Amino acid sequence: MAALLDSLQIDRAALVAVSGGGPSALQFAIRHPRRCSALILESAVTQQLTLEVPWLIRQLPRDFLTWSVQYLFKSRFDALAKADPVVGPMWSELIRGGFPFSEREAGRDNDFEQIRRMPALPLREITCPTLVMHGTADINVPFSHAELATSEIAGSELLRFEGEDHFAGLSKRRQWKNRMHAFLAEHANDPPSESGGLTRVAPDGR
Repeated sequence: MAALLDSLQIDRAALVAVSGGGPSALQFAIRHPRRCSALILESAVTQQLTLEVPWLIRQLPRDFLTWSVQYLFKSRFDALAKADPVVGPMWSELIRGGFPFSEREAGRDNDFEQIRRMPALPLREITCPTLVMHGTADINVPFSHAELATSEIAGSELLRFEGEDHFAGLSKRRQWKNRMHAFLAEHANDPPSESGGLTRVAPDGR
């Protein structure tokens, strides 16, 4: 991500991390403190987590399984779309982006393995403004991940969605979007933190 910013000639950027995107965003904020203007964690992984697909489900054709999940959630998101017309297209795009799943399976498995083995991150080293948004009933990424982030990152803000699951960003889209946009507007012009100093390098030299 730092190399991408270099290529685009962008000095600093805000990061929005969703679900399994949490670890890489956290690493960026730790390693490149002066380049991270703000961090938003949406239902994000912040610590080691074991994600396993049941054996019976693994035997089903992957593309059929992805289609089945879309069908199972259809009635729920149809109801949400009636109240918020933006949700329907968002859900459709989310599902469409996962097809054909068979071509993405190796990447998914690698993500699961990296998250299962990830060490505890030095979250206390994160100095940029941080907003954490998470549903309390999330069974994919437990709410404890949000609690860990806000307990370790100084000055971080936790926006909890009571009784909402991993799709709180859709079911509570308006509240989610409004707070995120306000947070980014608040910190868009914040000067870089002096406490972070220079870019940090991982032990393997990356």
